[in-house]
Amino acid sequence: MAGEYQFSLIDVTKQQGTKTILKDVCLSFFYGAHIGVIGGNGAGKSSLLKILAGIDTDILGTCQVAKGTKVGYLPQEPELDDAKTVGEIVEEGVAEAKAMVERYEDLCCELDDPEKAKEMERLQEVIDAKDLWNVDHKVEMAMADMGCPPADRPVKVLSGGERRRVAIARLLLSNPDVLLLDEPTNHLDIESIQWLEQFIQQSAKAVVLVSHDRAFINNVTTRTLEIACGHVEDYKVRYDEY
Repeated sequence: MAGEYQFSLIDVTKQQGTKTILKDVCLSFFYGAHIGVIGGNGAGKSSLLKILAGIDTDILGTCQVAKGTKVGYLPQEPELDDAKTVGEIVEEGVAEAKAMVERYEDLCCELDDPEKAKEMERLQEVIDAKDLWNVDHKVEMAMADMGCPPADRPVKVLSGGERRRVAIARLLLSNPDVLLLDEPTNHLDIESIQWLEQFIQQSAKAVVLVSHDRAFINNVTTRTLEIACGHVEDYKVRYDEY
């Protein structure tokens, strides 16, 4: 993928009523880029992430995403179903993987059908390549790494920090190619921040994040976007050099 763009914004303008949030933004992100987005309150940082995530398509210009790219987005206020438990929310991140393994197991009983035998073979290749046999263990590890509350705890009683840890665990388990993180360290304790920092540092995924935590953004990114008055300035250095 070296030399190819994973994201390209071409003359992107975002307006809200009579206010211009972003104006004529042109940016391209390589695979594996780690980018920090900074700017004052209301500058358009969250708007930029929503455009990249494909959530906000009410724009002028073009947002191009490389074919096959799976985007993972963490909003400032994670959306969790209060009727569910912590475990049920976290497992949403592996729902696709579990369905694939269950389908494979169902097909084991129908090997006399050539077409289903071929499907089973294709599924096994994917499951092996993505190491999906140990999904339940991965869920347990993700919850432990992020310091999530017990799996049977109702989501409706969680604090802001607990909700964020659960949302991050779900997001990472979904294994996206790109992480778009809006204030990921809000309400997190030091241990969770340090774990997330190490994860991003070691990750080959592209990461675009908004954060007021300057130490965090400096430690995990190598490129800085500054948004001011609708314009984006691109500095190809980490925050301290910026």
